[in-house]
Amino acid sequence: MGAACEPVCGTGNLDNRNKQVNIVNGPSISMQPNIEIEKRRKQDVYFKSFTKRNIKEIYKFERILGSGHFGNVYKAYYLKDHTRKYAIKSISRDKLTDRSLDRLHFELSVLKNMDHPNIIKYHATYVDEKYVHIVSELCTGGELFSRLEKQGSFTEKEAAVVIYQCLLAVKYIHSKQVAHRDLKPENIVFVSKDSLEIKIIDFGLSKEFEKEEGLKSVVGTPYYVAPEILTADYDERCDVWSLGVILFILLCGYPPFNGKTSREVIAQIRRGRINFNQPEWRSVSRQAKRLVF
Repeated sequence: MGAACEPVCGTGNLDNRNKQVNIVNGPSISMQPNIEIEKRRKQDVYFKSFTKRNIKEIYKFERILGSGHFGNVYKAYYLKDHTRKYAIKSISRDKLTDRSLDRLHFELSVLKNMDHPNIIKYHATYVDEKYVHIVSELCTGGELFSRLEKQGSFTEKEAAVVIYQCLLAVKYIHSKQVAHRDLKPENIVFVSKDSLEIKIIDFGLSKEFEKEEGLKSVVGTPYYVAPEILTADYDERCDVWSLGVILFILLCGYPPFNGKTSREVIAQIRRGRINFNQPEWRSVSRQAKRLVF
């Protein structure tokens, strides 16, 4: 979720939604209305615990912060107290596939149970006929990815501040028996433009786990995915690998495993070799290198 979570796009199979079905001794009818009715019925079941009150009676939408496939993220304030600012993600119900609906439902259930200074704070969900509105705390500092693009790399002190907060957040997430599984600079945001205080966002690929059982789904973003995920047999420690990759990038400005295609990147991850011989690493301390490796 930017400041509000964005669900991961699913690929629900609706190839046959316009298929004509012949009824014996009757006219052809379209399958589409039945599919749409069933889709809306499932959504209503998922969202029955959320308030149906008109969100615009509670919050004033100020401006759009960002847009995506599923909808827009707005900056808003609480009508009873204009000093209380929020981010509101308005998701089009028409664009929610079964898969993305499942992920959104699980993501919200996870966020409801998270209460940590370095994890985005979820506040409420409102549902109307057209949209699902997710209200979360407002972060105005932008993504870690954007700040890296702007300044190239971080000093060791800056990198330590960011990674320390990430480690605290991940330790907490794991204590809740949840693995994030998609930690990357795009899913870490700064509270404000002049601050190093961060929040972890987007739990769309997160998964609950049991200590005695491994995780099996091959998910994540190629640059940051742990090698054990590629074997479809791993546990929550895959998040620690991702943080190591992020630390590497913070210190030098480029990823440890690179390539022109995802296949090339994954091949490098399997080899597991990293290079500290580039000029960017000459000023990095031995202790920092040891922490990365």
